[in-house]
Amino acid sequence: AKPDLDFYFGRILIFSSQLNLTDLDPNGTSPMTRDHLSSVLCGKVEHTFGLAQCPEIPREWILDRISGYLSRNSKLRWDKIFESPAETKKKKKKKKRPRELPVMLEICSGSGDWVVAQAKAQAGEVNWACLELRHDRVY
Repeated sequence: AKPDLDFYFGRILIFSSQLNLTDLDPNGTSPMTRDHLSSVLCGKVEHTFGLAQCPEIPREWILDRISGYLSRNSKLRWDKIFESPAETKKKKKKKKRPRELPVMLEICSGSGDWVVAQAKAQAGEVNWACLELRHDRVY
């Protein structure tokens, strides 16, 4: 079976150290909107992973996933980030929230080997997120 690459690339969030959510939007009228932040984050993933050269994963798919992970006021929604496509379909049918798991954050995760092992070992108990300050190391 072919992996759902847009699902996985849509979970990669690359923030610039210069990104400030209180900055004005491109029109100069209000704080950065969810749509603008989604577009910025999508552009970072495209640039870093070369997705612009990958026609199998249209920009709209990644953009749609990323914007779904942000609230109206541009905050991360961890419940959406860790939701699988199957859970999304079930939830739409039943209108029920899945059980929320605690989120653990690995800071300075390097290549991510340790956090992947932890996530596998604690599957169903804890959701793991990793943060690498120098994202050029994460390949």
